[in-house]
Amino acid sequence: MAYSVVMEDDLLKEFFAFKHGKEHDITIIEKLLNMYKPTYITNYAQLNRIGVSDVGINSQLAHSNQVNQTLEELAQNTIYKIILSSDKNHHPYVNIYNDSFSNYYTIAYKQGEDRTKLHSYLSSMFSDARQIWIYDNYLSNQWNTANQIFDYFPKRQLNFFIYKIEKQHITYLKKKCNDWQINNTNIFYTRCHDRYIRVEKDKLFIEIIITSGIDYIFDIQKEVILIIRHNMK
Repeated sequence: MAYSVVMEDDLLKEFFAFKHGKEHDITIIEKLLNMYKPTYITNYAQLNRIGVSDVGINSQLAHSNQVNQTLEELAQNTIYKIILSSDKNHHPYVNIYNDSFSNYYTIAYKQGEDRTKLHSYLSSMFSDARQIWIYDNYLSNQWNTANQIFDYFPKRQLNFFIYKIEKQHITYLKKKCNDWQINNTNIFYTRCHDRYIRVEKDKLFIEIIITSGIDYIFDIQKEVILIIRHNMK
């Protein structure tokens, strides 16, 4: 079996309580599941420490020689080589509350692959937007292809904040939808290599990180990777 992560004792104890319908800390479980990837690895010593006793599980662990290893040793037998923690940030620990490691959705297309599903997804993601921030240093240079992104925004009152957009392109967008308010400004991204589309909704922000130009979303001769993450207001 391929294991993904290790959990520290306190997190595994809460996970077992949640898994078996027992009283548990909701906040811990929410944070844990945001980082959790099945399947986790444990051993007899850890289960004994958190008070879990199951003859069947213990037999399986003994058969797999998962008995007395430290959490760091167990982590070496996982795909991601990490231990989920509630209070540690140093390697190999990943803090479920605040860490540079995160668990996001990734969308990837290789050269020549059809992007119809991606375009449909973006249309859905933008449908309930209140405000949009777009950061792409080369948006104007690749305008003839990149401007297709605006076909997927709703044609209604919507505020755009677009870094370094040119006047003729503002005119183009106003013709597409006169209810759009176009601002040439940027308050979130400075000196960034990646491209960003930040979508403000009623209760959260969705951030789409594009590891290449926005035009790559529409040019099937190029590969493109998008990373989707969110922050609550």
